[in-house]
Amino acid sequence: MFAGNVCLRHRDGNAALLPVSDPLFISLTMSDSELKARIQAESLSHARGLGDCLSTALRRAPLVEPTDEITLAGFLDSLIVPISDWVARRFDTSLKRKRNCHEDSLTTGNDRPDVVWSVNGAMLLKGEDKKLYKEMRIALGELVSQLAEWSNNYHGKVEYLVCYALAANMVQFCAVPRTAKEGGNSGGAPAAAIKLGPELNLQTTSGILSCVHHIILLTSIICLQSKQLPASFIPIGVSFCKSAGTTITFNNLHVVKSVALTEEAPMTNQKVSFLERVYESVKGHPCIVQAIKGPQVKAGKRHNPARVYEVALSPVEAVLSSAPTELSELYNAVRCVLQGLEALHRAGFGHGDLRWPNVISTTASQFVLIDLEGAMQLGSVVALGENVPRAWENGAVLEDGRYTAKSDLRQLANMVKGCAAAGSVVTALQDADTAREALERIDEQQQQQQS
Repeated sequence: MFAGNVCLRHRDGNAALLPVSDPLFISLTMSDSELKARIQAESLSHARGLGDCLSTALRRAPLVEPTDEITLAGFLDSLIVPISDWVARRFDTSLKRKRNCHEDSLTTGNDRPDVVWSVNGAMLLKGEDKKLYKEMRIALGELVSQLAEWSNNYHGKVEYLVCYALAANMVQFCAVPRTAKEGGNSGGAPAAAIKLGPELNLQTTSGILSCVHHIILLTSIICLQSKQLPASFIPIGVSFCKSAGTTITFNNLHVVKSVALTEEAPMTNQKVSFLERVYESVKGHPCIVQAIKGPQVKAGKRHNPARVYEVALSPVEAVLSSAPTELSELYNAVRCVLQGLEALHRAGFGHGDLRWPNVISTTASQFVLIDLEGAMQLGSVVALGENVPRAWENGAVLEDGRYTAKSDLRQLANMVKGCAAAGSVVTALQDADTAREALERIDEQQQQQQS
């Protein structure tokens, strides 16, 4: 759809005619017979609701030279909003619209897009308005320049943003594709806007009809995109108490993990140095959380003198509450966790607390292992006590009282137990001595299933 003119077509490939009221059809086609190739009488189309919306728009006084952006924007809204509402109702989708308001999901800093259409907190259409036609290039530039990096937290699997730039009587529809983030999977800074067809003149009947074609098609796309959004999103800037003394604050590009230190839960310089080595050992690995800043221990504040352990982490995604339900996604999750464990084990470390809430999903095929604060030196002798992770099953995952690579694999096997049709995965994890061996066994299983 990113090339050529945008035109609605029937399944047989023929252009779809837009319905208008019968009297208006007669009036318009008498003054311009070429419109018969673009519109038809409502009585022949059986699309009463759309016909009413379009007829009302075409009967409205034509757009004259606007005196300000508000008048200009009002004209376009009066044309496209009723039609987009009609389309959205057919998809059972609730579109939220706002103008000149703060937007969190895909907008930098305090920038305020002129127009935002969103579903479940994710911006799916952006518009920029300018009074003068000579400012069209500026409007097109603002469609991209004010966009932040994409986040799966808000947009899930959505791959592009629908946009328009309005300057005087001309409107240009565009799409901004999502681009891959170097070294990561959440999506990087947006690429340039791709024009969807030519500029449309809203002072002409032909231009208005072309605009309606665009809105019907693009609203349909937005409604389909809404099915690719995550079930919920994390409000940026909001802090959550993960457990006693631990707070997670979500920012646009990273999360900050803070742990209030007490006499009962201290953090020695030796422990901080150990965690620095752990995070450094997996730097750049796509399957393990990355430390952007820290880890470090910060002095307490005046109102709260307790010292705080803090680390800024990437990527920003919601944690899994349970195993993926789709078998293909489960395989992907296990493979990603094993790849992460392989990197940790190679450096001499074990994860120490493998549970589904310590895994995040960036795409259906990419998963990331998080929460390295429980990492262990492989071969460490462990004294069981009150603070032993539940995933250790009272020490059952240990080998002769030591934490080994096998301890991580046993925890991962326990994570997969109970998942439908995953018995062979559990067996592979239980029988393997290393993460690499487990990966090879699981890859062999998949190949056998596909053959």
